[in-house]
Amino acid sequence: MSERMKIGFIGCGRAAQTVHLPWFAASDQCEITTLVDRRVELASELASTYGIGQVAGDHRVLCDDPDIDAVVMILREPLHAPVGIDLLRAGKHVFTEKPLSDRLPEARRLVDAATETGRLLMVGYMRRYDPGIEKARELLAEVRASGELGQVVQVRLHIHKGGGLPHDFGSSEPVTTAEEKPPVPTGPDDGLPAEVHQLSWSTNFFDTHLSDMLIHLLDPVREIVYADMETETRSRMFIYDHGSYKSVHTGSASVVGPRDESMVVYFERGRLTIRPSPNFRRDEHAQVELVRGGGPSPVIERPLVAGPWCFRAQAEHFLRCVRTGERPRCTGEDAMANAELLHAILGKLAGRGP
Repeated sequence: MSERMKIGFIGCGRAAQTVHLPWFAASDQCEITTLVDRRVELASELASTYGIGQVAGDHRVLCDDPDIDAVVMILREPLHAPVGIDLLRAGKHVFTEKPLSDRLPEARRLVDAATETGRLLMVGYMRRYDPGIEKARELLAEVRASGELGQVVQVRLHIHKGGGLPHDFGSSEPVTTAEEKPPVPTGPDDGLPAEVHQLSWSTNFFDTHLSDMLIHLLDPVREIVYADMETETRSRMFIYDHGSYKSVHTGSASVVGPRDESMVVYFERGRLTIRPSPNFRRDEHAQVELVRGGGPSPVIERPLVAGPWCFRAQAEHFLRCVRTGERPRCTGEDAMANAELLHAILGKLAGRGP
């Protein structure tokens, strides 16, 4: 592998322009040699901005380039498996945005392709790189090992997606062109009705970060006890069974008003609260509060955390893992837990759960 890794980049949408493309283009560890998007005019404009030498409208150009070591693909989820499998089979390491897919069989196909080819598949659950989340994980491990707060008795997760502020998405609006946005294909039949899949958008794009925090910080979900979602408002409630305790996960949305998101872990003698920062707000970290004890004089800790923005840390980690063979914090196999959880929720919404 050359000293400065050569990578391909697929996707020119908002998330690509806001967070991923700027970091990879600015890295001294890699060079983006080719930018791919079916909107070739848009890709050409961005390639000019970031000094990328080649533009293509088809990802197979990357498959055929022997000099490209790895590919970052920021696509809609039905495209993750078909594009990712082609890249892996061409010998490329792959970073993909979350979730693995909107269909469980496709998610498994993508993960299996990484196993079969021996290539790295890393999935973009970027909060695993947030210094605040890292601190929360450290504190949870400490108090659970010591037993000082007793057992976990309940977890509450909530997200209210309010109207986004401009600086939540970077300093400027994304570049656009008059080109028609390519249609997103429908995934293969997985046995669930189409109307149930239409309810999955909020869960796939927003709740999945909370469910990943739950899986990353605590214990596996054994069963979906309850699931309900309003068709019009997307107001939703899910209850998960972890064996010795349950998690209650609620969500809602509005086009205006504040965003509110939190995860609270209740112990017999205390609690840990995590308030994630808005996903795209630069250089902000999750806020953490640990309460030890109760009554009139609990001990309250609000640790200060420092470190790089989670998206930047995630990008640097991917490049390091490709170079060294280090295991990512979220492999394809890790991300399957989220894919399986989403499938179980949809099955419950369809009345087909246990």
